[in-house]
Amino acid sequence: EAAFTKDNNCLNAAKACNLNDTCKKYRSFYISPCTSRVSTTEVCNKRKCHKALRQFFDKVPPKHSYGMLFCSCPSGDHTACSERRRQTIVPACSYEDKEKPNCLSLQASCKTNYIC
Repeated sequence: EAAFTKDNNCLNAAKACNLNDTCKKYRSFYISPCTSRVSTTEVCNKRKCHKALRQFFDKVPPKHSYGMLFCSCPSGDHTACSERRRQTIVPACSYEDKEKPNCLSLQASCKTNYIC
């Protein structure tokens, strides 16, 4: 049985996830595609990472997935806890591009998108 701490909701949510077979299984499914480097220029395969994250939120009971997503960090450990939380449930691969677009490329892509 994992020891739960009174103040660190994020750590408690991660421990609770590890105690639940479904949560643990789908969490491990997204860790690999979201953290494995594809090449020297690409941090990861973003498409596979997004798919695995979607599966996690679709298959894992909200009691576990929401606990990890919306946990609050204790005031004394805010920076380290926030970074751990970000890396755990929102890996950099899921939102960072290998190249930062410039204003002109953003404008061009917006002009081709009817919603934009």
